[in-house]
Parts: sequence; C-alpha cells; structure tokens
Amino acid sequence: MVGQGRALRMVGVGGIVAGIVLMVASSGCSPSGRSERQAAQQAGNDTAVDAIREELTQVPGVVNVHVTYANDPSTAGSSEVALTVQRGTNLELINDLAVRTVWHSQLNPLGSILVGVGIDDDLTQGITHNYNKFDDWDELESRYGPRPVSED
Repeated sequence: MVGQGRALRMVGVGGIVAGIVLMVASSGCSPSGRSERQAAQQAGNDTAVDAIREELTQVPGVVNVHVTYANDPSTAGSSEVALTVQRGTNLELINDLAVRTVWHSQLNPLGSILVGVGIDDDLTQGITHNYNKFDDWDELESRYGPRPVSED
C-alpha cells in the first residue's frame, strides 16, 4: 500500500490528468464525451439552422426570423421557427414556407417542427402549428416530397 501511494505522488496530478486525457482520446471520444461523428453532426445542424434563417429572412413581408434546433433525449430533433411579419402578410403562406424550408433542410435527425408566425406591430395576432414525426411526416412527405437526408 505504501508503494502505491508513493507511485501516485511520483506521477503527480499533471500525470494523472494527462493519463485521463490520453484514455479519453484513445477511446474515440472528446473530453465532453461526444464522439467526432456527433460533433460533425452538430456542426452540420448548426449550418442547417443558419441556412434556414437566411432563406426565410429573404421572404417578402418577413421582418424577423428566429430558428432553434435541439437534439437530446428530451427533445429528439426538435426544430422551432418563430417569424414576425408585416401586417397584411399571408400567415398561412409564411407558415407553409417555413415548414417546407425546415423539411428540405439538412437538419438530422428531425423529430418535430414548430412554427409560429406573428404580426410585427401586434404580436398578440398570429398562428402556431406543430408537426411531429409520428403524426405528420406522411402528410409532409406527400406535400413536399422526401427529406434530402436519411434519418440517423
């Protein structure tokens, strides 16, 4: 027992930390426990969110676009799009464009699409639609065609 304690003191804390880092690196995981594949998928999803935001920002009548995406055990590929539009803009048309844009995006996996469209000068007026994989994907696929990515 004394020998083990002495060896631990000789290695020092720096050596222990280096050993842990080496074990994590050799296991194929980053120190946060995420694999390189997961990190690449997250980067791809971040890029997809930016592309959705950019595309919807170009739509006439749209004043503001907020897009979020989360994929963890409690959210399972959840996307949310909140748009504000100028008065007189067709809310259902903007909703349809937002859903279509998310559907054709590179987000992966995609488990739900929540879209809210509100009028810029009166945010108490607007619409909200929620679509999920279990109830609405067949309808969305028949309306917009297949998704461009296979679900992981």
